[in-house]
Amino acid sequence: MLAKTLTRARHLANISAGLAFGFLLATSVGQKLAARVTLQISDVLGLANELDIRALMGVSYTPNRAAMVGPSGLLESVAGNLSDCVRVDGTGGPCDPPPTTQYGFVDAETPTGVVNGSNSSFLLSVVPNPSSSLHLYRNGLRMKIGIDYSLADRNVTFLAGATPQANDLLIADYRFVSP
Repeated sequence: MLAKTLTRARHLANISAGLAFGFLLATSVGQKLAARVTLQISDVLGLANELDIRALMGVSYTPNRAAMVGPSGLLESVAGNLSDCVRVDGTGGPCDPPPTTQYGFVDAETPTGVVNGSNSSFLLSVVPNPSSSLHLYRNGLRMKIGIDYSLADRNVTFLAGATPQANDLLIADYRFVSP
């Protein structure tokens, strides 16, 4: 706390010195009077309050860098390389790599298998993930898992009474995950 108070006092002293500037009054171009006016912080209405509530720069503050409020309440610069990511705790470091898992969609796939009225087993190109993402259509009507067909990995098996007949059109839409 003492360091914070000393830093604030030094900062206010610098501001006071900057405000104690002289005004040279000119009566005409090129003529200067030797009048000097000194302003104090208290001479400007509300300035002291505004200076008290604004954040002050700490010793590690550097312009053109990401800033954070340090433990002492002062503005500090985040350490790190320009390409680093800044985290919510004010630390900087290499950004996390993108996830290696890739997600994909299969739309309007025709499952592999003979559509002849007796074949009930068909194969999808990849395993639906999640399995509930599989939307299987027969002649434009959506089939229901557990009632019309079952799914094991990428194998679709139509249940009795739902076996595709000759000239039926099968279409599958689903999501998948690739490593």
